[in-house]
Amino acid sequence: MTDNYVQIPPNSSGLKIDTSELTVNSQTVERQRIVLADPITSGSLASVSFDGLLAVSDAGQEAVLDNILLQLKRIALLLEIHTGREVSLADIS
Repeated sequence: MTDNYVQIPPNSSGLKIDTSELTVNSQTVERQRIVLADPITSGSLASVSFDGLLAVSDAGQEAVLDNILLQLKRIALLLEIHTGREVSLADIS
């Protein structure tokens, strides 16, 4: 996808938008910042880590991931039994 920009009237008197100024393809541009938020709870905002990862949380998510890991370990054990060689989770694709 090619970088592009839209030019708007300078410093008009309407609503203000939160932006960061940066250079893209030798052009100084304003990048709009947005917040992902819960539509009901005003304090429920998604966070982004320093390295750009979006933090997503769900009360049941960890249990689901733990169950998936357990199933993968069982698959690795069955593969070891059937093949006669050691199998790590990295070998399962």
